[in-house]
Amino acid sequence: MLLPLPRSSVILQQILSGVDVEQPRSSCISELHEFDDCRYKVERLKEAPDVLTASFGHTNPLPAAAEAALRRQYEGISSLAFEAETNYQLTLHVSAQTLRGLPDARRAAVLDKLAAVRLYAVGAQLRQLLQALAAGELTSAPPQAVLARPGAPFFVRAEGEALTALFPIRQSEGREGALAAAFVQEFAGANRAASCGDAPRCIFTLPGQAPPFLLEDADLKACDCGGGFLAFVIEARHVAAPERVDAVAWSLLTFYAHIDVHVKRFKGLVHNQLRQRADAMLAVLERASFAAREQKTRKTSSGRIFIEQAAARTA
Repeated sequence: MLLPLPRSSVILQQILSGVDVEQPRSSCISELHEFDDCRYKVERLKEAPDVLTASFGHTNPLPAAAEAALRRQYEGISSLAFEAETNYQLTLHVSAQTLRGLPDARRAAVLDKLAAVRLYAVGAQLRQLLQALAAGELTSAPPQAVLARPGAPFFVRAEGEALTALFPIRQSEGREGALAAAFVQEFAGANRAASCGDAPRCIFTLPGQAPPFLLEDADLKACDCGGGFLAFVIEARHVAAPERVDAVAWSLLTFYAHIDVHVKRFKGLVHNQLRQRADAMLAVLERASFAAREQKTRKTSSGRIFIEQAAARTA
């Protein structure tokens, strides 16, 4: 089961919702980082309160399909400029007055779409393949790298009736890498349960075994695959509805983050259990030390000395 990581940046959505204020008292500039690889900058100047600019930047270069996908997604909502802001790859210009004039439900949907700019920018190439799969227009093609995370690409291959996403499982992070590899093996095993019958097929290959499709030597050198490979086979039925395309694309783009969350939660659980055990052992030692201090010696009339235990006196 994948964690429901929100595709729309919650913080960015809260910042964008500030358009409700018609005349801000001062200029507002907000910058934030997310996922350790993308950054946002939202500006609303006092001199031009009806213009809201939202800039987005990613550590990796955006795919070639990003510009056309973004213009299609934000048509009628905002104007789009690429590399208009230093250290950012694109900037959206939104009319605050137009947003305020929309019905509440429509405005919430527009703000949600604006806050999902990461999905439409970084996932443009992947969404394009999934849309072709849903329309029955996917043609077989060599594997392509998807740069969703710095230094950790995954690969997709179109096979006509299915799209296979291949994730190298990296072990370059020491113990966390070993935990990640163990988690992925359990994940692949759980995918074979009867309750996951409608889920995409999941294939795990151990290190040294051949993955579902072969990669070029340059791709193998670019990623550490010491933990093996995990592949998802996406079929047309998984992306039958338009909203399913975005859901599947986002799940694949954030799969490495999903692994990281589970590894950190597991470490937190183990640390908590160890702390509880240590506290229990310290309590036992403290009781033993207290009992030793409570010992008393007595001397009988015959001169014999014996030690009276505190537990015996209590009894």
